Amino acid sequence: MKYLRRICWTFAAIGMLLTAIVALGHHGSFGYDTNNRITLTGVITAVEIVNPHSFVFMDAKNESGKLEHWALEGSAPTVLTRTGIVKDLKPGVLITITGFPQRDRSDRPGGLEKALAYSSRALDSLKTGHVLQVGDMKMPDGKTIRYGMGPTVAAQ
Repeated sequence: MKYLRRICWTFAAIGMLLTAIVALGHHGSFGYDTNNRITLTGVITAVEIVNPHSFVFMDAKNESGKLEHWALEGSAPTVLTRTGIVKDLKPGVLITITGFPQRDRSDRPGGLEKALAYSSRALDSLKTGHVLQVGDMKMPDGKTIRYGMGPTVAAQ
């Protein structure tokens, strides 16, 4: 009986450890400043429907009129495909997005780098500070689609 109890506790500990590892593997909003929302309007330049998160890349002008390149992190390909919005995400389309900007990375390097490692373009945008975790995306026809885990337009 004593050994059976030890075996049960050992398996329980292993189960909790594995759960913690899986939870750490998904970054959620860890690398993003969820207290700050940014809204941008620009043109889609490229789309990467990749696991675990898809990316739309867009060019948008800043306050000075200078063109900036942005990486927009969205949902997994299965979610985007299931909702049918993948067909709307094409280069040349003018969109307005709402998203959370990346956090100041000086005190926590490595968080978003691991999450964005599936896209070399997204990593390049990370170096310039132009990565957003996008929620809602407004299309040219006025329709608002849910692209990712970021903020909703109604939450502004």
